[in-house]
This record gives sequence, C-alpha cells and structure tokens, in this order.
Amino acid sequence: MIARSGATACLGVLLAALAGCASTASPTATPPPSSRPATSASPADSRTPLQILTAGIPTNTSVAYHFSINDVGGPTYGVIDPATKTTEYDVVSDTHVPDDPKYTMTLKVLTIGKKAWAKVVLAPKNLSGFAYIPRRWMVLAPSKIAGGLPNGFQKDSDPAYARDILANPSDVSQTSPGHFKGITDLTDSGSEILGDARLEALGNAATKLPFTAALDAKGRLTTMSVVMPAAAKFPAFTYKFVYDQYATATVPKAPTGAIKAIPEVYEWIGY
Repeated sequence: MIARSGATACLGVLLAALAGCASTASPTATPPPSSRPATSASPADSRTPLQILTAGIPTNTSVAYHFSINDVGGPTYGVIDPATKTTEYDVVSDTHVPDDPKYTMTLKVLTIGKKAWAKVVLAPKNLSGFAYIPRRWMVLAPSKIAGGLPNGFQKDSDPAYARDILANPSDVSQTSPGHFKGITDLTDSGSEILGDARLEALGNAATKLPFTAALDAKGRLTTMSVVMPAAAKFPAFTYKFVYDQYATATVPKAPTGAIKAIPEVYEWIGY
C-alpha cells in the first residue's frame, strides 16, 4: 500500500512526513454509518464467532465500498470496487519542517485494471517551493510500475489487513449482536500493519493485542481496532479502520486530461 504504516519509507527531506515520518498523532478514522447491528447467529448457525467475523471481510466478489484507516503512518482512505478492479488510496500527511509553514499533503493513487494515475493535493494550495508539483491527475507509466502498484487491486480486497489481524487470534467472542472482541498475535502477520521496527519493539507484547470488531446487519465487517501499548520510541496507539458505504460508495472514473507523471511521484509511492 502506498505510504502506509511502518512498511512505508520516508519520502525525502522536502516531503518527509508523507509516510508519517514527522507525525506521531493518532487521527480518528471516519465513523461508520449508523445502521442496526447484525443479528446474532441463529441456533442453526454452527459457525464460531471467529468464523462469523472472518466471513464479513470484503472479498473480490464484494460490492463497492469506502474505507478509512487510522494508520500508524497517518490516515488513509479511499474506495474499492472489485467488480471493475478499481481502487483509490488517498494518503494524508500533516507536516512542517522548522522555518517552513505547516501544510497538509494528500497523495491520491487511482488504479482501474492495469491503468494507474496519481494526484497531489496540497493545503494551503499556494505553498512556496511546490510549484513544480502538478495539481492535475498524472498518468503513471506501466514501464515504471512493472512490479505492480503497491496499492493495486488485491485478490482479497482488504485494504486494512483484517485477515492479518484474524490470522492468529484467541478468545474471540461475540459480546452483543454484531459486536466481537478477542486477542490477536501479530508476531507473524503484523508487518504490513505495524512495520518491522514497531513489531520488533513490541516483542512479546505483539502476541497478545486486544481487538474489537463490528458487523453490519448483513454480516459485513464495518469496524475493527487493535490496541497497542507503547514500545521503545513508539507511543501507545490504536490501529482502527472503517469499511462502510457498501454498494453506495462513489466509484472513481478514469481521469480526463491527465498529464505525464513527474519523476518524484514514483519515489513517493515507493519506487
């Protein structure tokens, strides 16, 4: 995933904080839409709470949906539509370097099938020294992304790695209709979520991280959070994400009038 979690590299001096290098804040993920919770499993349903919860994770046959992630490297949000193999990841960074103004930079990467575009949004818009960055969508050259975009459409359609959280769980229980809790061991499956450095710093604590999750009335995953204690230089943090707007999310279309991408864009998305 682009500019995501600890697995993301810093983007250089000028835009260092795009990958969260300058920010330790814990932004709040977009709250899920109000809807009645999923009903409890019927007596005839022999599935365990873990099986019910896992079945709610989006797949490559799911309807289009929106996601918002309160990530260790900064907030990420976007839309995924498995039917058209469309993904848009918007990675937000608040940053400022000493003697420079504070600004917000959002790197948007859109993929539709094998085609990809990128766009940079800055706030405030007219920042000194950033005139070289186009404000329009830029076409990403296939020859420069031969290895595949880090945030291209994935088979499992699970941008926040819910499956990794549920890979090694224990004590999973349903606390009320549509609501679950448990303990997860991220030792072997948490590098995409935490990054190797944080995972190593957690040590044995990574084997017993409490999590909660909720499903909607149709049994689809809507929220999940994992509580992480402070470790070494890393402050305590709650990794939280929201999957919402099932079947109502606006699916992005291919941009018109896109221009050639500047070289820096490839660096910012990990190339």
